Amino acid sequence: METQLADLKQKSATASELPEAADLLNQLKNRRKKSGASLADMEAVLDILENH
Repeated sequence: METQLADLKQKSATASELPEAADLLNQLKNRRKKSGASLADMEAVLDILENH
């Protein structure tokens, strides 16, 4: 039980440290110039990560 609680605390701390969607998109565009990702895509990814 304590291990599960520690895991949940770590996951919630990680979610609060996620970059802004615009920053994430800029990083992606810098690494992959031809990426077809949009700001809406990055917001969706962050939403999935925060709710998982």
